[in-house]
Amino acid sequence: MDIDDGGEQRRRQHVELPKEMDDIVLAPPGDQVEKIKRDSDASISTNKAPSLQYDGRRTVTDDGTDALITKRISVSYEVAQVIIGYHGLNSMRLETISGAKVSADHAPNDDTGEHAIVISGFPKAVEKAIDLINEDRREIQAYNISIPRHRKRLWKSQKLKILQRFNAFIKFDDADLNDTPFRTITITGAPRAIEETISYINGIAEARR
Repeated sequence: MDIDDGGEQRRRQHVELPKEMDDIVLAPPGDQVEKIKRDSDASISTNKAPSLQYDGRRTVTDDGTDALITKRISVSYEVAQVIIGYHGLNSMRLETISGAKVSADHAPNDDTGEHAIVISGFPKAVEKAIDLINEDRREIQAYNISIPRHRKRLWKSQKLKILQRFNAFIKFDDADLNDTPFRTITITGAPRAIEETISYINGIAEARR
């Protein structure tokens, strides 16, 4: 709709956003509404009526800025855990730096078994987030250690604590190894996180002897 504003025509456009875009456009860390106002000299208003939220959409009015986009990066479940972090701590870091929204699909891809890291936002913010994620991915490694079979329950109880403290993810080899007294743990994370996790596990093992 065009509006005559003292001889100057201004165009009003309604844009419907998926609900997952709300954090990007309407809230920190991006503060994108204020940024759009400054950069475009546009007036932006939001309609937060409950009736608009039932179908997962919300209306934003602007005058034609860059479109929001969503991209996906496929990674293993273990790598996804490290990129997102304990309760999303690492993804919040990525969001704060880039201004994009970073999350992970809970369900794996039916064909590959991999999980998608989902990045949503304005193009430059998405590009920045992807660069940061790729930097993290280049650092992430997997390292195997063996533990006494009878201590498996102990290490499993430390799984979330290790993710929280070191941002490393541990996975147990569930193969049937009844003929050996050891089980393998795979630690996924950055080199320093792996070293700290090994030191932590060895410390617990020494304390429990």
